[in-house]
Amino acid sequence: MTYRAIRQGFTVAEVPIVFRDRRVGDSKMDHSILLEAIWQVPLMRFGYGDRKRPQPGADSSRRYTF
Repeated sequence: MTYRAIRQGFTVAEVPIVFRDRRVGDSKMDHSILLEAIWQVPLMRFGYGDRKRPQPGADSSRRYTF
């Protein structure tokens, strides 16, 4: 989306997000979430291996879900 905006002449700027430290309560992050991220992020980045992306000109009625 950023690429298209720049190509159309829009100005793009980054706006930092500042997170304040937690004052009350506990984090919901636990070891299982950490392990899931370690396992899932590479799969999302490099693909599942057995699923192919649609080729140009291929049947557009097929739906791919990941």
